[in-house]
Amino acid sequence: MFEHMPNARIVDTVLPIAQNLFRAHAAPVTFLYHTLFVYEKKLREKSNFRQSLIIGTIGNIYQMRKMEWCFSNNFTSYVENYLRLDGEKRQLPSPIFNSRYAIDLLHKLVDAIYEKNSYEYNIDWRYNEFANPSLQLIHCLAIEIFFYTGQENFNPWKLFAEPFITADALIPRVHFLKYLNAMGLLFSALPDFYWSQLFERMYQIFEHPLLLRCSPTDIMDLLNFRERFCTHTENMVCCFVAVVHSIWLHGSISHLQPFLHLVQTQLLQTIKTENQLLLAFQLIGPFLQRIQTESTKLLLEFVIVPYDLIARVDNHQQSFINVDTIANFLYHIKYIVVGDAIRDRIETVVNNLHCEKLRSRLHFLCAKTDVSSSIHSQGSVTAATPSSVTTTDPPNSNVPSHGQIKPGTSTMQMQYTTTAMQAQSYGVPPQNIQQNFQLTTNMTNTMGSDGIQQQR
Repeated sequence: MFEHMPNARIVDTVLPIAQNLFRAHAAPVTFLYHTLFVYEKKLREKSNFRQSLIIGTIGNIYQMRKMEWCFSNNFTSYVENYLRLDGEKRQLPSPIFNSRYAIDLLHKLVDAIYEKNSYEYNIDWRYNEFANPSLQLIHCLAIEIFFYTGQENFNPWKLFAEPFITADALIPRVHFLKYLNAMGLLFSALPDFYWSQLFERMYQIFEHPLLLRCSPTDIMDLLNFRERFCTHTENMVCCFVAVVHSIWLHGSISHLQPFLHLVQTQLLQTIKTENQLLLAFQLIGPFLQRIQTESTKLLLEFVIVPYDLIARVDNHQQSFINVDTIANFLYHIKYIVVGDAIRDRIETVVNNLHCEKLRSRLHFLCAKTDVSSSIHSQGSVTAATPSSVTTTDPPNSNVPSHGQIKPGTSTMQMQYTTTAMQAQSYGVPPQNIQQNFQLTTNMTNTMGSDGIQQQR
């Protein structure tokens, strides 16, 4: 049907018949969402057909499945007017999608995730196509956003993400993190066309004056969103990092691939300072282990990026301030993520660094990890047992030692009499001490210099 969309008569004839079939469909909302997602490029410029498809499909199941709570109030009133008129459906003006509208959608999603329970929606979830209200709401809100695509001044990134970067007053500060999480969930359910401006904004953030003017000693504090937010000192750079992490956390591996292309084409020529380098590490660092589990080929391309950026920055400045932070990050990549897979590239970059302090810290990155040698050394130590150690007593071994270790005798061969090793009970005087330890005392009487007799 989409191949023949230019023919308006086919659209007007086939679409009403196909829409009625959704009443008997087992998962009509899921089917509509997947259709809009897959054919997003073809439907992007055909707003009339897309809106007719959405309204016609939702209108047939709207009242039967009690979906009033799934959409915003503006969209709900539009659907009800559509069902009431029933003849002049395409002449209804669609609502205007603005920033207040976008925040209301996020509020509805936050309310479903954190506030309300599933039993409050009065829905029999045994026969519902979705397992919980949050999942159903994400699909329905994505369909509602698909409906407004192509409208004048409709920019999803500007409406949903920019208020978090600029800390807009429309977002309640008490629930800022909840709204941020909802925004990431919503963007993860949309095609790349809706969040593609993220990388354009990222390029602007790397050249932001606040990032360039910041001292390298304060850059980690500048990028710490949680501490900045708690102290009401958040800035555009740390808020952007939080937005990117929210989207990438809920998104798939396809959300991370454009970042690699951006680094290779634009950021590699833009990043020249240590602050920009640490911002790049802050963005990609938390997701390296996830890339490792999902795509090994993509991982090998990502782990080369930090070394390329370090070599780029090293050519523009002679010293680094946050040497320990950079070294810890690179050692984590080697010993936790990638190992010796890119050892040749590491040696090339580390050996050519101009900063001697950083080069000395990264010296062990060039060392090849040899696990077998350490295991062999541990095995040789543990192979020796106490029973295999033999010692020979010296000729004067019959001399009583009185608890002292004899020379050349191991502690395992020391033997005391049973009576000597037993602890005496408290308050009872020791008996027969001379049976165990023979002590000899020689008393001699001598005359002191003062004429008094002394015992020695």
